[in-house]
Amino acid sequence: MKWVIKHISDGMYAVSPRFFVYRAEYARRFTTRKVAEAYMVSSGFDKKKFKAELLEINDALTYKAKINL
Repeated sequence: MKWVIKHISDGMYAVSPRFFVYRAEYARRFTTRKVAEAYMVSSGFDKKKFKAELLEINDALTYKAKINL
């Protein structure tokens, strides 16, 4: 399982603290939720505007971000 950081209001995924993409397969991936949240803190992401989500891989070509509550 991989984790990604998603901007809550517009649905974009973080590649870096200043670069965001609309497709989850291009987002920066993390091995655990804890690592993703640590990256959010160290990079200055606001926890009210961003969240760590589980990246679900359906097949070799399709990636989908699953909302993690």
